[in-house]
Amino acid sequence: MIAGDMGHKCDMLDCPHRVIADKLATFSSPESKVNIVRAFNLTASAHGGISTTLAPTDNPIAFMDKFYWVPEKARPYPFVKTRGFRVGFESLAAHEQSWDDPVQIIILEFDYTPLTVQVERIMRMAKVLHTPILATYSGNKSIHAQIFVQPFAKNGQEYTDGCLGLLAYLAEEMPNDFYYAEALSDVPLEKRSLYPDPAMFSGNSRYTRQPWGTNANGNRQSCKVIWPKETELLDIREIIIPKGQL
Repeated sequence: MIAGDMGHKCDMLDCPHRVIADKLATFSSPESKVNIVRAFNLTASAHGGISTTLAPTDNPIAFMDKFYWVPEKARPYPFVKTRGFRVGFESLAAHEQSWDDPVQIIILEFDYTPLTVQVERIMRMAKVLHTPILATYSGNKSIHAQIFVQPFAKNGQEYTDGCLGLLAYLAEEMPNDFYYAEALSDVPLEKRSLYPDPAMFSGNSRYTRQPWGTNANGNRQSCKVIWPKETELLDIREIIIPKGQL
């Protein structure tokens, strides 16, 4: 993947007013769907600066299609939430997010590793996990590994525990690429490059980089499909290492 493979200009960066109409139009939609939320910036709220797309809760591939997989179409938004939000949501608070998505997404982001090393690590990890995976360039210093798996959590704590359990598994299977800890303060300096950002394991839906999204500077965020959406979804509950078993 060429990290700098961008360059598509966006004509909609200054048009946040259109997204309010988009959001309001979803309020009368069936409860069997959830809203995928994209944003212009990290300070966007439910009342401005976002766009919503309805996605089904009963079809993983259709959900992923709505979430990410249109590489030919540049999106004007640089950020997308990692979890759906319920129909009729009034804020981006944790209690408004959905736990009924047909897939759940785990984000691995490394801030202390050169981009080329990040790409090589993601490719090695993909061989171990073999589940739909995207690698999306942030436009700065990191690549977001976006890992799609079978639903494994029904609340925030279960989600955090599952992410940490997967990290523990990867650290055991790939000790040259991953280091397990529950907090950055527990990671030795010489291991920082092996430790993904634990903030992305939050039970509250976080923003990840929108594949093929458009940065504030007008550049397109490049993305590489590691395993396509048709790949069988991994059930991480079969491989995670629970707390106390390290």
